[in-house]
Amino acid sequence: MYPTNEERARILRLPTLSRARGCHLYGLDQSRWTDCWRDGGRALLGHRPAGVSLRMKNEMDRGLFSAYPHPWEHRLTRALLKLFPGYSQVRFFRNWERAQKALLLSDRPLDPCFLPQDSPEVDGVLFGRPLLPHHPQASRLIPILPMPGWDGPVPVLFSQNQINLESDPISPVAAAGLTRACGALETLAKKREAKFPIWPHDADIWDVRGPYMMFLGTENQYNALFETMFQRNVLLAPSSRFPSILPETLPRKDAEPLFGTGATE
Repeated sequence: MYPTNEERARILRLPTLSRARGCHLYGLDQSRWTDCWRDGGRALLGHRPAGVSLRMKNEMDRGLFSAYPHPWEHRLTRALLKLFPGYSQVRFFRNWERAQKALLLSDRPLDPCFLPQDSPEVDGVLFGRPLLPHHPQASRLIPILPMPGWDGPVPVLFSQNQINLESDPISPVAAAGLTRACGALETLAKKREAKFPIWPHDADIWDVRGPYMMFLGTENQYNALFETMFQRNVLLAPSSRFPSILPETLPRKDAEPLFGTGATE
């Protein structure tokens, strides 16, 4: 998440889009793209996560836009602690800049996708990746929740209680949508056990964990692969320092360069 300007420029090479659904993007030029970047993980459940827009619309229809007291903050807190067990407290910040300032962050949080699967608890700040098997623990965790295009509020989970750190007020519209997204993740984890239709069993260039794919080659090799797949209307993560996300469907002609000749449709 949070790509550099150079990395963002790669994403902006996409055509102007008319709509998006699931892992697919549709251009005004009638092109159809498979999105393996998924907005850095915020489109993990697709670009129209089931039930989220309806839940948010319900709150809008009731006029609950403003960050006044509401029950959704408590519900979201419970959902987050259930989604990422091992934490005791949640604080909310209205945007990424506020979270950085409150946590005194000088560096980007660690991405658990690039840590060893048997990593002990991380003494620092870690991104939270839903559906990642054997997710490591940290003293502070910032979950990447499936809300495409959403930059706030930012929840932070703590392994120990934070007495002197207050949450920012958050809109019930945002809290309701995020709560519904957490519920959808939990349902998916139970139903599919993080199994996806395409598995690169014979590809030695990926480390695959759940829906996440981490490139094992050099940056130059990744750049070449990115360009190859972009020519085939497949959008990978803008650099190898981010995971790509397994698509739900992909034609064999596009799967083979990505996963190897043993890829299945």
